[in-house]
Amino acid sequence: MTGEKTEKKKNTPKPREDSFGVALRLVYLLSLLQQRQGRKLTVREAINALGAQGHEVSDRTVQRYMSTLADHCSGVMKDEESPPGYWYEANSNEDMLFLSRESALAVCLVQAHLRHLLPSAELRHLKPIFEHAAGVLDKNPSATSYKKLLKRISIFPRGWRLVPPNFKDGRIFDDVMNALISAKRLKFDYSKPKDNTPSERIIEPIGVVERSGAYYVVGPEVGTSGDLLHNGEARNWAMHRIQKTEILSEFGYPKLFKIEEHAHNGHLSRTYKREPQKVRLRLTTEAGAHLKDGEFKISADQKIIKESENFLELECSVLDTDEFRWWILEKGAGCEVLSPKYLRDEIHQSLREALQMYEGKTLKGVG
Repeated sequence: MTGEKTEKKKNTPKPREDSFGVALRLVYLLSLLQQRQGRKLTVREAINALGAQGHEVSDRTVQRYMSTLADHCSGVMKDEESPPGYWYEANSNEDMLFLSRESALAVCLVQAHLRHLLPSAELRHLKPIFEHAAGVLDKNPSATSYKKLLKRISIFPRGWRLVPPNFKDGRIFDDVMNALISAKRLKFDYSKPKDNTPSERIIEPIGVVERSGAYYVVGPEVGTSGDLLHNGEARNWAMHRIQKTEILSEFGYPKLFKIEEHAHNGHLSRTYKREPQKVRLRLTTEAGAHLKDGEFKISADQKIIKESENFLELECSVLDTDEFRWWILEKGAGCEVLSPKYLRDEIHQSLREALQMYEGKTLKGVG
């Protein structure tokens, strides 16, 4: 005996799912079942559909969601075949999902802030659910404060928000979202900026991103032979440049693709370096106040290197994108790039040209 004690592994509790996320997935699954008009939905199909919306879930989680729907909504049916499947049979207008006041609040928030991401057909199916959720808050005396809360929550993005471009045809968004939901190829005519002559494209839609009011469908392009072009690289297609859409045949949704990673890894803006850069900045105390005490961070590995009464220096690892450079320029005289040298030189050049413009001097390539 060595006298050493073997420590038992502690069971780390799983993080609890937030009610907003659960409500969003339940509402989506119920809408999907209703839209299929009685056709069976398997667990794997439900996982793929949720994955297309950016929700990564397991088989057991989907089965739990479906059991919840079946328990509280008599229209949701289940068989015991292999694989098991679920479908929806409309019974009456009273056939509605049970909602607690917290879940009803979450559904109302979905309606307020996410309805613009849903096709009109799904919105029609969801209308009774939204009305039911609002009714729960209206009729439940203990939910009065929740109803008031709806009027006290707003999403306010940072930066100037441009007036977004309009779609060429109102049906385009519906076609894109329906192709995304059903994992079907999409054919459309596409116009590049400053080019009024559209060209026919076929893509495999694997995600949708909203950015400053503009919508982009994400997916690799398909060639005339049916093979993916550009090594299957996922590209962004501005929906306001799309016209004359047509939904085609099904395709295999890529299991490893994650829309959040695509959106946050520099694919939606100009990226100057492919790998994250170690950047050192010097900020005035006023400009860097929100970064000083860890209230906010430029990156997860941000470190304060030096600090004085008037300045602080920090290091961070970031992708060198337009957004990051705009953030630096937004600080004006409150932020100085110390390294890397290429970034310092380019920010310096940009500021110098801006100063020349304000002083009435001719810029390179202008005049």
